[in-house]
Amino acid sequence: MKKSFVLAALAGAAVCSMAFAQPDGSVIINEAMVNPPSPDADGTREFFELKRVSDNGTLQNLWLVVIDGDNNTAGNSTATGVVDFALNLSNFSFGTNGLLLLRDSTLVLQPAPAPETNVVVITPDWQGCTGSVTVGNIDIENGGATYLLVRNFTGSICQDLDTNNDGILDATPWTSVVDALGFIDGDDFDAGIPARQYATQLGGIDFTDNSAIATGFTPDAFARICGDLLSHDMLGTSPGPYVADPAETRFFPDAGQALDGNYTLTPGSPNIEVCGPAGCDDIDFNNNGVFPEDQDVIDFFDVLAGGTPATCDAIAGCNDIDFNNNGVFPEDQDVVDFFNVLAGGTCPQ
Repeated sequence: MKKSFVLAALAGAAVCSMAFAQPDGSVIINEAMVNPPSPDADGTREFFELKRVSDNGTLQNLWLVVIDGDNNTAGNSTATGVVDFALNLSNFSFGTNGLLLLRDSTLVLQPAPAPETNVVVITPDWQGCTGSVTVGNIDIENGGATYLLVRNFTGSICQDLDTNNDGILDATPWTSVVDALGFIDGDDFDAGIPARQYATQLGGIDFTDNSAIATGFTPDAFARICGDLLSHDMLGTSPGPYVADPAETRFFPDAGQALDGNYTLTPGSPNIEVCGPAGCDDIDFNNNGVFPEDQDVIDFFDVLAGGTPATCDAIAGCNDIDFNNNGVFPEDQDVVDFFNVLAGGTCPQ
């Protein structure tokens, strides 16, 4: 169901009050896996795939920077706004296909990177911040974070860029932003903990699950496909392939899109463009396997009113109230479409 989040409004106000140029988009974070699902994979099969989008896209003086967004009082290793990770990309190069794959090990990934891709293994693993100390061999931040490509970074790992933790960067130690993506951890979001993402302030994409498609949804991976950013939890085991969990998958900013095909992560190869309209949910709103039934109607209106019916499935829960998956909710059209499908009609496209 829809959840209000005051911090999002504050972040929007911050954008209006600070003059930041839009990311130039000449190079983008095309695909990333920050939390592989297998127990042995978190420190061995993480990756960032960068893509040259335009002819002026260059790695010279370009840095990959990760800013922690979690609230440190929740027991996370670094504080809100701290530079968790920073890597100078100047000495690297794109492959002939315009892709650069940054990895933390040489272990096999499936599907294998394309031979035209330049693959760089960071040795000895990623260097980043733990607490207030710069160390080697870290895992990429799995909780809320902002991922940046910036020019001429002059800051440092463990530097606090948001000293009062208000979600507005107090320091921007770079000359320009090339790409910016960020999200708030689902557990923090659901609990109302004041965690942060800074991508919105920098003109980038916020891919927080602000419609609560799943409790505690924190993406394992994200990719640029179909003109949007696909954020998803992952299923699969090492060495892959890794697929999107259909229960925890969403496009940003166009929530009306849906995966339409056998999508997998493709580290070091062009992303799979398999998308289509999301369509309507099914009418088994409470996911108890019985439909059509009056209880689905009762539960739909209960959730619409802000309730949490006890009749929702213990694992899957009830569906959200954006029945037609157009990203607009609550709205009368969701109610109209729910009853239309209940009566045997089709979902409007």
